[in-house]
Amino acid sequence: MTNDPEGRVVSLRGAVLPVAKDVNPATVRALTDLLRQAKAGEICGVAVVSESARGSTTMILAGFLGGYSTIGALQCAAAELISEANEGAIIEPDGE
Repeated sequence: MTNDPEGRVVSLRGAVLPVAKDVNPATVRALTDLLRQAKAGEICGVAVVSESARGSTTMILAGFLGGYSTIGALQCAAAELISEANEGAIIEPDGE
């Protein structure tokens, strides 16, 4: 990583990385929607990977998870992340 002329931290490919206090509206919307679905009993388990503004990552597995469909969805997510990383993009959950 390097700094740009305005003092922001940027990735090796030039994307400006978020700072610790930035709120990402797309992330808040996605998590709010998942919480609403969980409270309604529509979601029985989650596999979550999060990345903090400081670059650390966390993995959470909770509730009922199993079967090949869950593993397949995780593989699809991994493939999408790898593809986006190779293109140097920062992914927004709802395409913003």
